[in-house]
Amino acid sequence: MQNTYFFTQKEKDSNELKLLLVELITNIQPTDKDHGFYDSADVQRLLNVSDKTLYRMRRNKTIPCFKLGKKYYYCTLPFVRYIQK
Repeated sequence: MQNTYFFTQKEKDSNELKLLLVELITNIQPTDKDHGFYDSADVQRLLNVSDKTLYRMRRNKTIPCFKLGKKYYYCTLPFVRYIQK
């Protein structure tokens, strides 16, 4: 009985966390119309680099990013500024 309660409580906490993350992501208001986020596939296409190269760039902190769940996200602003120059 105790294990069943533990799993249901853990699942409940996990679901609450997921709902909170979804709410935070949907309520993020960009300060600039071009400001948003790219995922790894977008950045690979923009920079024409492989998975391994992008991994090295993240590891060396050459490119700023953050991880949410199992995916990495990259702010679009540096890319937009670079393209505008």
